[in-house]
Amino acid sequence: MDPTASQRRNRILTATIPSLDLRPYVAGGFVDATSGRDIEDRDPFTGDLLARVPIAGAAEVERALEAAQELARDRQWTHGHEERRRLLLALSKAISANHDEIAQLEACDIGKPLAGVSAWDINNAAAVYAMYGEMAGSWSDESLPAPDGFELRTTQEPVGVVAALVPWNFPFPCMSWKIAPAIAAGCCIILKSPERAPLSAQYLARLVDEVGFPPGAISVLAGEGRDVGNALITSPRVDKITFTGAQEVATTIMREAASHLPAFVLELGGKGANIVCDDADLEAAVPGTVTAMFDVAGESCCAGSRTIVTDGIYDRFCEALLEAVHERRLGDPLDLATQQGPLIDGRQVDRIDGYVRDAIAEGCSVLAGGTRDPEVPNLYPPTIIAADPDSRVAQEEVFGPVASIIRAKDFADALSLANATEYGLSASIWTADSANQKRFVEEMDAGVCWVNTFGLFEIVAPWGGRKRSGYGRELGREAISEFLSPKTVYLPV
Repeated sequence: MDPTASQRRNRILTATIPSLDLRPYVAGGFVDATSGRDIEDRDPFTGDLLARVPIAGAAEVERALEAAQELARDRQWTHGHEERRRLLLALSKAISANHDEIAQLEACDIGKPLAGVSAWDINNAAAVYAMYGEMAGSWSDESLPAPDGFELRTTQEPVGVVAALVPWNFPFPCMSWKIAPAIAAGCCIILKSPERAPLSAQYLARLVDEVGFPPGAISVLAGEGRDVGNALITSPRVDKITFTGAQEVATTIMREAASHLPAFVLELGGKGANIVCDDADLEAAVPGTVTAMFDVAGESCCAGSRTIVTDGIYDRFCEALLEAVHERRLGDPLDLATQQGPLIDGRQVDRIDGYVRDAIAEGCSVLAGGTRDPEVPNLYPPTIIAADPDSRVAQEEVFGPVASIIRAKDFADALSLANATEYGLSASIWTADSANQKRFVEEMDAGVCWVNTFGLFEIVAPWGGRKRSGYGRELGREAISEFLSPKTVYLPV
């Protein structure tokens, strides 16, 4: 074990967290919460209490909404592209300057290995703020063919007030995917932090305050979906809701918000197919599949949790895959040697263990893992289940280190099985056949397709899914379009 892991945890507990203002950040300042309740935030690895984060009360929610609406009507803000550019670039630099502290806090709070959080999550967020800072005001009016005597053009205006609800598995980068394009477009945004991992949102609030965003531009509220979340989505002051999470929650949000008809961006779950063909390069496909299955302990919407292997290579591939999985290192997320840390909490462990027990009851075979760690309750081993394609474990999003492996007759059968799900976020394939690669890209019903790789993720490209994986797009230029509203203008010549 990395001998400095305990030192990192001690520094987080004694220096980083006590330095944070954990109160709601509203209208340009930290304010006392009036709910009288706290979120009890615990370390997923040790179970120790990290912090008690005050839940925003109705008064703080209303104040955030009022400040956001007021600024959203201020033309100096909505037309101040250079100022918004400056602020976003400054926030990016502030994140980079505090990179190590944010990474250690995030890894401790959500249980993800520090090495990955440090290399990807925090750098991704900094890059996203910088990219959208550069994009602020980059759109222009468009002239269209007009009837005689008139000029016809379209212009783009910010949608207004945005409510953002982010997930606990990638909180810091996901905040940037929502905040940065919304601010670049000239909107104002109210962020509800994830109740199971609220600390990095409080750190972000500190940086927002230090950078000097105007009151109402960005507010950060801790709370649960039933209180703070519901107050935001049902407010007629909110013009757009951007949500990342489960389909069931998205359905509730849409139903509760229906009375005032806001617009939506929904980035929902997945059950990604990972196809391995007879001609696959096993030296690439095996480690790629391990990553697809078990990166961030499978707590990812784009996890390749359904590996579909064609018959000719099935046995050889399974043997190599199981060998690679048995070498995977589990442990303290603050240990740099750890490849897989704990799940977010005991509730999540119970959920995924239930899927394993149900799979066994359905007659599926557990090839690896499948049992809890008695010493560290939230650690769950990489689990591979030889599953029937119609079984619950092969059809529903488990959101943990439990993956199905399914045998297919041939490529055509594998592609059919890959599409036989209600999800459509991402998918990958391993094959040397260019015709099969082309057919996969054309026929795979998913928003993102990877060929002979998994998990490449460029912020210039849009991210989002089809079917029950949501609609709308985050990242890329498309994300700014989500926060702009076109206006058609007829002017006499």
